[in-house]
Amino acid sequence: MSIEIGWFNFDGPYEHIEDFPDAPGVFVVLCKSGDSGFVVIDVDEGADIKQAIATHERRECWKDNCWGKYFYAAIYPKDSTNSDRLKLAREIRMQYHIPCGEEVHTKPFGEPKPWTD
Repeated sequence: MSIEIGWFNFDGPYEHIEDFPDAPGVFVVLCKSGDSGFVVIDVDEGADIKQAIATHERRECWKDNCWGKYFYAAIYPKDSTNSDRLKLAREIRMQYHIPCGEEVHTKPFGEPKPWTD
């Protein structure tokens, strides 16, 4: 299963973090409410995707910004460093209004861009 987020194809979306391998990568937290598409509410990186999601310091922000179910998607850049993964996460942030985490927008934004299956 895959979903296109920005210019990248991510593995997912999955409702459970157990569906991910124990691997480094970039993950996106998605919210799906009713019949609407997915909305990106956060993006970050981790040396272990499952651990990073399970213990993430912005989980409260996710709760505050999702009125439906959480889903997760991830991408695993081969041989990536922490710096490489942070750069990829920033590239995704620049494309969308993401309510949780660091804002690095270079242009004004409007409503969150919904994702469709």
